[in-house]
Amino acid sequence: MNNRTAVVGLLCVGLFATAAHAQQPPTNIDLTAAYCIGVVQQNFTLIPTDLNRPEVTDPIRKSLQEQLNHLQAYLLPRMQYVDPVGITAARARGQTDAKAVVGAEMMACTSRCTTPPNVDATTAMKQCALSCDTEHRLPRVWSCHDLSWLPF
Repeated sequence: MNNRTAVVGLLCVGLFATAAHAQQPPTNIDLTAAYCIGVVQQNFTLIPTDLNRPEVTDPIRKSLQEQLNHLQAYLLPRMQYVDPVGITAARARGQTDAKAVVGAEMMACTSRCTTPPNVDATTAMKQCALSCDTEHRLPRVWSCHDLSWLPF
């Protein structure tokens, strides 16, 4: 074996190792981060643009941007090592779920909700929304509000 063959062989091994390394399956944290990025991006579209009340919309935008920055700070550096197919699917699922939980079907169902006496209105609305959520999307979407599961 001459030197050229050895060098070409090492380069091929290096390329295959790099390609294999770049295609690790995403972890549950990676997938959850991607899902939550989709949810947060969708939530940005829900902020009324015709409402001329920055004292209302600016804090919402700021909070969503902070969430998005936190999620991206975790996920973007990982993208060079992780197979993007699962990440892309999780992000799309997050957007779809976030749309659905504020969609016409969910709004029609929750509009029929009532608050029983001696029950906190927020708790009652949450329970009612969960009963309307036949696809069990709300717990996944709500989990994106608390990012303490991220490693940093």
